[in-house]
Amino acid sequence: MINCETNQPIQIQVASLNKLPDALIKARIAAKISPEELAEILGIEADRVKQYEETDYQCASFVELLEVSAALGVELETAVLQVDFEEIAAVKESVSKWRRKKIDRDLVSGKKLI
Repeated sequence: MINCETNQPIQIQVASLNKLPDALIKARIAAKISPEELAEILGIEADRVKQYEETDYQCASFVELLEVSAALGVELETAVLQVDFEEIAAVKESVSKWRRKKIDRDLVSGKKLI
């Protein structure tokens, strides 16, 4: 990333949305923009950009992700989103189990249920 030519676009593969933070960091490095310079472009404190990158953008809102993407000239060229119904069912089951355990704990501790 460091030695790429900035006079032509590069492509960064993103296997999933979970990998978007890595792509944004790579894009910043490829563009030879420091976190401080990116912060200046965005009109925010440099510590905020450092926080974004240190936490893999977990502390950034969707709008902030879009702003960083725009500042770095990152455009989504092609996207295919796959909906995994088995994964949805597994998440629902996990949430359901968690809620049942919480209700049971609340009943045992005498907490008021909403």
